[in-house]
Amino acid sequence: MKFLPGLILLSIIWSNAPANILSNNRDLKEKASGDSVFNKVSYSLWRGMSLAAVAPGEAVKNYRTALLSSKKTGKAEEAAIRTEMGKLLVHLDRKDAIAQLAKASALYSQINNVPEFTFTTNLLANLYLKNGQFQESLKRYSDLYKVQSKSGEAVLAGNTASRIADLYAGKKLYKEAFNYADIAKNEYEKVCRRDSLGSIYYKIAEIKKQQNKPKLSEFYIIHKALPFYSSADHFKGRLKCFNFLADMYMDQKRYSEAKWFYLQANTQSKSIKDTVSTIASLHQLSVLKAITGHYILAKQDLAEAEFLSKEGELEYLDRRFKTRYPALIRKIDLKTVTVDGDVVVKKEVAKQKTRSSFVLAD
Repeated sequence: MKFLPGLILLSIIWSNAPANILSNNRDLKEKASGDSVFNKVSYSLWRGMSLAAVAPGEAVKNYRTALLSSKKTGKAEEAAIRTEMGKLLVHLDRKDAIAQLAKASALYSQINNVPEFTFTTNLLANLYLKNGQFQESLKRYSDLYKVQSKSGEAVLAGNTASRIADLYAGKKLYKEAFNYADIAKNEYEKVCRRDSLGSIYYKIAEIKKQQNKPKLSEFYIIHKALPFYSSADHFKGRLKCFNFLADMYMDQKRYSEAKWFYLQANTQSKSIKDTVSTIASLHQLSVLKAITGHYILAKQDLAEAEFLSKEGELEYLDRRFKTRYPALIRKIDLKTVTVDGDVVVKKEVAKQKTRSSFVLAD
């Protein structure tokens, strides 16, 4: 078998390999240093990849050497070299990264290599977005979606449409965001991707919430996102749905419903050993119970959250909560006292105080 039938294979194998592994692989170096044009290209690419972490300037020189020779090999080899050079230039924060990735993306499109076209175009679109070029980023993602959908890559197409929905939502263009979320949903339905359907319906619910359409938002969580997440045994997704509904009901002062879903979130997070989410649900339960006058229960939730925070070295979560809700913490402390390890309600200590409701800090 000839050494490496294409630079694509070389790129895939070594794109994430540490420099010391590459430098120690003498066999690869010897095989790639033959007299043929292809082997010279392979060797220059190998040298560039091996030097990228320790001597990026030299790596770029080797990529450019490989690029000159690749004109005699083919588009696939040229695209692979430009991709590797583009990745390094992005890391070096060089402006010419865009030119290399754009050319690589165009070459992969010409040879109909959808996976590599997806990879380079995603890099390119993200780079445009980082540079504040929203429209150019949007154009790249739109072109990518069309290629993926036409090629029958339903999951990839759905992921890209979902990404476009995120871009529009970030600009508060919720109508356009919903349209692309719906497109993503249609793509996922082609392959009955349950976890992805749960995710996109959750995103649609978020969009409807931002559009101040709580009934629709509630519908998409209860009747769409949650059932799909459940059928896919996607516990993190279920947890998100529980918290979403609890927060929404809390905002609407539907406290009994909010409490039920916070309890579901607490149970779910404990079952998957997600301590951060468990602490978050305990904090929210303490807020709800204090608002509804159940100070002893609120104190118990705070005590459990504090214990878990210390045990899991997550004290910052407890500090952040207390910074956000200082008035609530004071009120709970005022209403309760510890006697022989038991939390009891303080006798009407605060009667002489004003009965104005506490104000939560932003």
